[in-house]
Amino acid sequence: MPDDPAAKADIPDPIMIMLTGGLFTHVGYALARLGVADEMSDAPSDVTSLAEKVSAHPDALLQLLRTGVYLGVFTESPGRHFALTAAGRQLREDAPQSRKASLIRSVERNGPIMSEIMHTVRTGLPAYEKVHGTPFFNRPEDKYQLHIGGSPHVREMMSRYGFPAEGTVVDVAGGYGYVLTGILRDHPALRGVLFDQPHAIKLAEELIDEDVADRCELVGGSFFDSIPTGGDVYLVTRTLHNWSDEATLTVLKNIRAAMPDSARLLVAERLMEPDFRRRAAMTVYLDFYMLLLNGGRERTEEEYRDLLERSGFRVSGVHPSTAPPETPAEGLLEAVPV
Repeated sequence: MPDDPAAKADIPDPIMIMLTGGLFTHVGYALARLGVADEMSDAPSDVTSLAEKVSAHPDALLQLLRTGVYLGVFTESPGRHFALTAAGRQLREDAPQSRKASLIRSVERNGPIMSEIMHTVRTGLPAYEKVHGTPFFNRPEDKYQLHIGGSPHVREMMSRYGFPAEGTVVDVAGGYGYVLTGILRDHPALRGVLFDQPHAIKLAEELIDEDVADRCELVGGSFFDSIPTGGDVYLVTRTLHNWSDEATLTVLKNIRAAMPDSARLLVAERLMEPDFRRRAAMTVYLDFYMLLLNGGRERTEEEYRDLLERSGFRVSGVHPSTAPPETPAEGLLEAVPV
């Protein structure tokens, strides 16, 4: 009998996951949108008073809460009283690692895109564009800030990296400068160039920290056309996974063309486990979601190595993520021109 991949990876019945997963996503959404956890104190809450607080029907809320018990976010005690588990506390808005906003986005923002999965599978084109009538990175300026927030993990990783004492750091597709300003603050003799689409740079002009503004040049443009030249270190963080291999090669080749031979490139991206069965569920989710969003994908270290080598680089160092395995976080690839 052939090996069972699901059994090897300790995956429950895969067909049952596919049958039930959509409902459980919406249960989480309903709990988050109602603010159920926000209305629960440390003492168990009875369903009747909780229904009144969140403007829900008591009987329907009871079934919602009991589904939450099955999922492990609540416990139930006699008298239809419910309490939060450690996992359930992540449904609270004030939790240090709150997942409330993510659950709301999973249905309100991502749901319509997921519903067009057949469009992407049949054509290879992003579902986002079919749903919204425009590519993901052509979004209105007033929405851009929602999607370019910096990663504390990446900033912390950059704080441990050995940047030169002096020189220029070019942050390619750096959004409003969250990562670059952290680097400049840690290295007072460094200068920076923040490069992104013009509407992102306009936002950066308003948001960039005053204490580094005099050492940071803001440049608008497209990395599919050209990249600012003459930097000592180039950064591209949380960006390449948005794009197909072909588009990523174009970006990397443009970076290589802009770089002196003495410069280096830092790529901060999620480095997927080569064995698909050992990947965290969120990593698998994000891998496919990138395809639906903009034709992108998450990649393994070897896949990034291949793209870098085809673009004129040699990988000179790898700094894996220090985050827990269940947390899809970026690792760091260092590359030099060849």
